[in-house]
Amino acid sequence: YLFYADPLEIKNVAPEAKILIALRKPVERAYSHYLMDVGGNLINPYKLPFVSAIKEVPLFTRSGFYYYRVKRYIEVFGKNEVAIMLHDDLKNDTRKVIKEIFTFLGVNTSFVPNIKIKYNTFLVPRNKIAFTILSNNALKKVVKKCLPVNITDKVKKLSQKVFMNSEQKPEMEEEAKDFLKNL
Repeated sequence: YLFYADPLEIKNVAPEAKILIALRKPVERAYSHYLMDVGGNLINPYKLPFVSAIKEVPLFTRSGFYYYRVKRYIEVFGKNEVAIMLHDDLKNDTRKVIKEIFTFLGVNTSFVPNIKIKYNTFLVPRNKIAFTILSNNALKKVVKKCLPVNITDKVKKLSQKVFMNSEQKPEMEEEAKDFLKNL
């Protein structure tokens, strides 16, 4: 949320806030953002492949330029109230990074959270038909209006199993990597 949030607004609402910033390699961040939007049925990968998206949708590339956004948080909150971590460190040594976060926040460092559960895992529509069904806003509205919330949640989980694919992420095309590295 580094790209979307205004540090001054946060400071006004929570003046004693401590800010945690997790940075990802910009090229990987752009691809992950694209895949998240595909998985959320916001982008049709059959009409807008990644290499085209990074050229046509500035948000995918702009969000990876961290310097001024991070600088702004440090200016507003002070460097002692902003902790910066790397996504790779969190991924490779989760327990160590969590302990560092707990220390920064001033909370009990002996607490050991369950880190086996994966959140926001990779999902993409199985095919064009699945994308069309899942991105149909009229259908979503009908389901929400006609079914109780507990049933709606079950329908959503079932539709993900039926229409989504959670296999290994596809490799990023070399053309896209080269384009991003040369920005």
